[in-house]
Amino acid sequence: MSRSSFYERFAALVGCSPLRYQNEWRLTLARDMLIAREARVGEVALRVGYESEAAFSRAYKAMFGHPPRDESAPPTGTGSREQDGGLQQGK
Repeated sequence: MSRSSFYERFAALVGCSPLRYQNEWRLTLARDMLIAREARVGEVALRVGYESEAAFSRAYKAMFGHPPRDESAPPTGTGSREQDGGLQQGK
């Protein structure tokens, strides 16, 4: 099968190009790793195939709307801000 035939069939069946599918899959795996706190952002980037943490962060933000460090941050409501009376009282 030629590359162009593969591309056309893949896009018809999956709904996006093979490269886009691969990028979205890699970023979804990365998000799962960050949520599970398996590794830091730079290490996760390397694990899913990015050579540059900056390139990974740009792609991640483009897909999910926020930087990857936000996934690995402690959940809100458990930090010291709330224990100190909170900086966002009244909201």
